[in-house]
Formats: sequence, structure tokens, C-alpha cells
Amino acid sequence: MKRVVLVLAVVLIMASTVQASTVNLEWKPSPAADVAGYKLYRADAACSIATTFKAVKTIQATFWGDVVTQRGTYCYRVTAYDVAGNESVPSSTVEVKILLDDPPGSLAVHSIVP
Repeated sequence: MKRVVLVLAVVLIMASTVQASTVNLEWKPSPAADVAGYKLYRADAACSIATTFKAVKTIQATFWGDVVTQRGTYCYRVTAYDVAGNESVPSSTVEVKILLDDPPGSLAVHSIVP
């Protein structure tokens, strides 16, 4: 399986009196013919430690929005899996810092780690 390329877009939304952020992730589809879907992984803060990433979503589309309600650092990776359940190597890590105490629209894309 080939590596999945992760592209990041972040949109902030307001929900009632609770402020929330939606991290919209989008990636290029894997060129492999037997791809069955994608697995999204997220780490809270400890982005450089591979064991801190936990699977948060299995999806067939090449986009997903993660709603977060706490400020902090979130890191994301994507893998592709085939019909036999084999998983690709993870995409590059995308690190996002959410600043919920600031006005809507405040965020920092800290780094994209290859």
C-alpha cells in the first residue's frame, strides 16, 4: 500500500454558548485498487510519541471533521486499509493548536511533520 497524503483545513464554529472547533481533515485517495477505507488517528499533545495516537474513526471517504471542545494541541495521522485488513504506513503528522479562549477563528497550525 502507498502512503496517504494528509491535507489540513480548520474551521471554527460556535455551538450555543459553548465554543467548539472543527478540525476538517482531507487527504488524497490511495492509488491502490484494493483500498477499502481509511483509519484516522489522533494524539492529544504528545505528537512525537507514536504510541499516543489512538484510532478515532474508520471511514471510506477522504475527508472527516473532528469536533473538539477543549483548547490544546491535537495531532492527526491517516492510514489506508485494504479488503484483507492490511494497513498502510501512516501519513505525515499534522499538528493543530486550538485556542478556544480567543475569538472564533483563532487557531495555529503548529507544524506538519513528514
